[in-house]
Amino acid sequence: MQNSFCHPDGALYRPLGAPLAGIEDVVPSCRAAVRAAHRSDIPVLFTRHGFAPDYSDAGPVFTQYADHLAERGGLLRGSWDSEIIEDLERDPTDEVIDKNRMDSFYGTNLDQVLQSQGITSLVLVGVVTNACVESTTRSAAMRDYPVELLADCCAGVTREHHDMSLECLHAYQFANVTTLADALSGSLAGLPVG
Repeated sequence: MQNSFCHPDGALYRPLGAPLAGIEDVVPSCRAAVRAAHRSDIPVLFTRHGFAPDYSDAGPVFTQYADHLAERGGLLRGSWDSEIIEDLERDPTDEVIDKNRMDSFYGTNLDQVLQSQGITSLVLVGVVTNACVESTTRSAAMRDYPVELLADCCAGVTREHHDMSLECLHAYQFANVTTLADALSGSLAGLPVG
């Protein structure tokens, strides 16, 4: 949920689908999920995608956007573009995990942070459903974290891509795909939120 993907002035807002399908509804839903977690003293962790000034750590997947990102200074670590959107009302105590790949576990200390806090299951929200969300969900499942994925708190490049990702994640038991309303009546009263 970074400016690059979610804010109209973000570097990747238009190249990924102008805007992400359903983002106007997803931002308030994510804010509600974060608020619920804070009210219940459930740890909230944010991931933040960012690159070095020369994009040398961007990897091959972002090659298609390299010129566009460089032209706009997109997703540079420490830039406005890479920051988490203000609409989520992040608490200063919320941990932020910086990453340079779609999988939030790859090359980061996310697993160690979760273990150090005794977190054994996750509720995931965010963007892009068919990229970072799906990659992180699968990676979490491979590390034996039960994952609850809130479908209405995610946005994909297209609605079809969003739906296909959710269908596969649910069908192959990488995640229990549910809604914010269901989580508010159950899991957000007791599960850590990532």
